[in-house]
Amino acid sequence: MHTSTLAGAMSTQKGFSFFGVFNQTTDINGAKAVQNEMVRVLLAELGGPKVFGYEVEGFHAYDNNENVKNFDIDQEADDFTAIEGNLQ
Repeated sequence: MHTSTLAGAMSTQKGFSFFGVFNQTTDINGAKAVQNEMVRVLLAELGGPKVFGYEVEGFHAYDNNENVKNFDIDQEADDFTAIEGNLQ
């Protein structure tokens, strides 16, 4: 209760770094502003961003038989009816 957190990983000029910021406060909007500023400072302290290869895999769902069903995220669907019928 009354907690705002931000955690992740960043690719920087000094390497790949993980971070976590945990605020216990009732001022959630203020906490998010502080978190964002802390990430900006960390990124600057670590020499700035470094581009890395990123590839979107898509969405994976499993049917009742635990068979993976891959969905191409580039295809637009009207709804998720095709997978909802197999979910329990």
